[in-house]
Amino acid sequence: MRSLADFSANLARLAASAMRGVVTIFGRTSDGEVAGSGFLIDAHGHIVTNNHVIEDVEPPLDVVLHGDIRRTASVLGSDPWTDLALLRVDRPIRAHLRLRSAPARLGELCLALGSPLGVYPESASIGVVSGIARTIPQEVGRPIFHAIQTDCAINPGNSGGPLVDARGLVLGANNCCDARAANIGFAVPAETIQAVLADLQKSGRVVRATLDVTVTRANVAVEGKTLAGLQVVKAPKGPGAHFRPGDVILRIGGRRVRHPHDIFSLLTKDCIGRPMPIEVVRRGERRQLTVHPRELRHDSRV
Repeated sequence: MRSLADFSANLARLAASAMRGVVTIFGRTSDGEVAGSGFLIDAHGHIVTNNHVIEDVEPPLDVVLHGDIRRTASVLGSDPWTDLALLRVDRPIRAHLRLRSAPARLGELCLALGSPLGVYPESASIGVVSGIARTIPQEVGRPIFHAIQTDCAINPGNSGGPLVDARGLVLGANNCCDARAANIGFAVPAETIQAVLADLQKSGRVVRATLDVTVTRANVAVEGKTLAGLQVVKAPKGPGAHFRPGDVILRIGGRRVRHPHDIFSLLTKDCIGRPMPIEVVRRGERRQLTVHPRELRHDSRV
């Protein structure tokens, strides 16, 4: 019994400590009031939340900090592709959370913190990391890759709040749940948050390149071997079109690609407008293409 009591006490201390860096976000759109969650990431008042929490919200945003302290926040930037946004409150805040550098591990304990439905502030639910490297479909554009799955209770209003580990480090930003079942929630991983933060702080958006194709994972037989690659499902037509449906992309810039996420990580803003060698298999033969990626728009393919 003593060990159980110690576990409970440690858990309560963890929740109390981490909750100091959690905020509730309120705003108004043309459809009415919206609410979500977020978390402070530094002493300068920067807040991470989901893009869908602040999308179409009329400024300014109202933020409620720990202890029912109310502040006004502005949107510094957003990235629809990862469903992340960066806010800043109007004055520095001492309490904040740190992103974990190591990826989430299957089965480890975690807490989901936030304000479910916008009416239950500073709520905590416990669970485990029940899946890793999940894919979250989006209504428009690319899915969110490498998401964390958890059985912590994640409800509307929890979006943007932190999923923290047993040390209070942020594993990810709570994002959504699968309405088809109970206890299947998802979070955008900390490594994705870290990857977009600098661009959001600097320019308010993340610039990426695109090949303008839709792909799916596939195996292809070539030269007596079976190789994993990415089959082109949709591609632009007409003069100057490089790809054809059925092409299987093997390499981009000399690097092997086996998953759509491999393409996204390679197509950085530095690739825009520059010649990029791409190896494909077309009708059983290897071919070398040279493509000039363009800037990605939110309605683009990969």
